[in-house]
Amino acid sequence: MSPRFLPRLALIVLLDLVIQLPFLGTTTIAQIDEARISEIAREMAASGDWLVPRLNGGPYASYPPLGFWLAALSGTILGFHEFSMRLPSVLAGAALIAVVGLTTRRLANERAGLFAAAILATTPTFYLLQSSARADVLVTLFGALAFDRFLVIAEGDRRVRQLVFFYLAIVAGFLAKGPIGLVVPGLGIVAWLALQRRWR
Repeated sequence: MSPRFLPRLALIVLLDLVIQLPFLGTTTIAQIDEARISEIAREMAASGDWLVPRLNGGPYASYPPLGFWLAALSGTILGFHEFSMRLPSVLAGAALIAVVGLTTRRLANERAGLFAAAILATTPTFYLLQSSARADVLVTLFGALAFDRFLVIAEGDRRVRQLVFFYLAIVAGFLAKGPIGLVVPGLGIVAWLALQRRWR
């Protein structure tokens, strides 16, 4: 890895945060998903029950708890408002940009990695999802992390810590959005195996 790659990748991530953070609280929470997640997070922090997500006092089992945990933690520290509810998604998005850059560098080269990170950061749909209080970016981050660790393992590094990171990313993705957390890295792994013709 050249000494210029990481600073350039960090600059892309920093620019993403500079663009996102000042505007997080400028629009009210209006989408149904955002409002639901924010209220569940508020009730979680208010009740002290971090195990069972609740909406209007009743158990809410439609989604796994990781997104609610992060929103509740952010709200507990910063207060419950638009900025704090959207902050976990923005930070996850910034981390995802970095992971995409590093993974693409592993698959291709440093130039491709920087371009991939920049393209993701400037994609309109990603910009909107990153700035919303939803778990979409979160589950994608953990899927990308799992796929990146899979590549490391496939390249021959089969130390225990790599396997631990891989499985932790899988579990975190599942806790973020259920079975989709398995599908996201699974599709990447199957595609890679097909392209490399490595089914054994």
